Amino acid sequence: MPRRATGNAVRYGDKWYARIATAPKKRPAIHLATCGPNDSELARERAALMADLVRELRRAKRDDFVPTTLKKLATLSGTRLTSFVKLARGYAAGTEVLLARAPAAETTFRSFAERWTSGDLAREFPGRVKAKKTTHDDKCRLEKWVYPALEDIPIPEVTLDQYDAILRTVTGSDATRRHVAQLIRRVLQLAVYPARLILVNPIPRGALPSKGTPRAFPYLYPSEDRCLLGCGAVPLQRRVLYGFLAREGMREREALVLKWEQLDLERGTVSVEDNKTDDYRTRPLDAGVVAALSTWKKMRKPEGSDLVFCDADGTALNSDRLAEQFRRHLKKAGIDRRELFTNTDKRGHVRAHDLRATFVTISLAAGKSETWVADRTGHHSSAQIGNYRRAARTAAELGHVALDPLDEAIPELHGDGKVDQTKWREQVVQQLTEIVVESRARGDGVALIIVERALRKLGAGNGARRKARRGTRNAARAPNI
Repeated sequence: MPRRATGNAVRYGDKWYARIATAPKKRPAIHLATCGPNDSELARERAALMADLVRELRRAKRDDFVPTTLKKLATLSGTRLTSFVKLARGYAAGTEVLLARAPAAETTFRSFAERWTSGDLAREFPGRVKAKKTTHDDKCRLEKWVYPALEDIPIPEVTLDQYDAILRTVTGSDATRRHVAQLIRRVLQLAVYPARLILVNPIPRGALPSKGTPRAFPYLYPSEDRCLLGCGAVPLQRRVLYGFLAREGMREREALVLKWEQLDLERGTVSVEDNKTDDYRTRPLDAGVVAALSTWKKMRKPEGSDLVFCDADGTALNSDRLAEQFRRHLKKAGIDRRELFTNTDKRGHVRAHDLRATFVTISLAAGKSETWVADRTGHHSSAQIGNYRRAARTAAELGHVALDPLDEAIPELHGDGKVDQTKWREQVVQQLTEIVVESRARGDGVALIIVERALRKLGAGNGARRKARRGTRNAARAPNI
């Protein structure tokens, strides 16, 4: 059994040092950085604490942790000191505290949260930390509400009071406040396990705010769907996306990563692989959607790995501002129903996600079963689908029980599959020119090579390319709006 560790505080000049017996005939002097010249009592207390911890570690045969313990106790104070003492005692007692992770107790909240949102924690702890599917939304909430208060705060120093203070600053709906609270608690829970940076989560389960009454969101009427999809002023690729979402009930993020190789247009099925619930499923497509996508495929001439829904140049659509773009396209199509654009505490304005609600509402109104709907949407709970029951009864009374077949709703995709390539190219040129103008107004700048690449992909001739160049030059000379 090792000899009992003893320690005493000694003053040399204006500095205090602790002399601790760490091994036979070894009593190094450790500078107590937190003790001032007149802090004799504090220096003696700190030396006694260091001696006690060293004794516990040596008794547990944890001598390899003694140098780290002495260094930390000599430099830490406040809650960080308390947290480290708990960590050291737990390690000496044989609880599940890893020596290799002890120095990480000073990891800041932001650095640890970014390891989670970036997927590093999921790769470091496979099977214990699930990869995030909604990283963009979580990053935005953390940047807006949490990081300003906790950015440089070490994980062991995050307190319940700081958590409450952050929630008081959150504006918006009860759901937003709950989302922020869940993020903070989740990050700290991961710090407990599997990261093992702290022993206890300072945010108890009961500290999460209530969900409150969820806001009501509208669905799109069949007449409005018909008007939107038939509007030539709205880009064709966006109308195909909107029509697909409203008729298939797929989440917009699932649709935006959908590739042609996942579609079997001969048999009329789609394989949903990358989705929120990690639920791989193959399901049937609506006959009108199959016909429309067949024509769309002839028009685009894609490779199997190409995205089904993308911009004119083949790049992925940006989902960040999809809701805002959707409302702008509705207005461009002449749709001005007040309910779609009202945004209050009790009612939200229409989003692209509400095309999924349109599918569920109209399907239930048409008498489809919850099982039929869940097979297509991927809902796991009957309660989730039950939220649409009231709106479905209203839709049934109004006669909103079906949308036009997609191949008939979009004029460019209607017919025997023959495509007016000239009209299509002209629309693309017009759309790309508008992108140039909008980008320059934002100060981003758009390279002509993007326009060239889009036109080459569509097989446009030299005349169309010259027209695009003229449009780009005119846009570059246009004044900022």
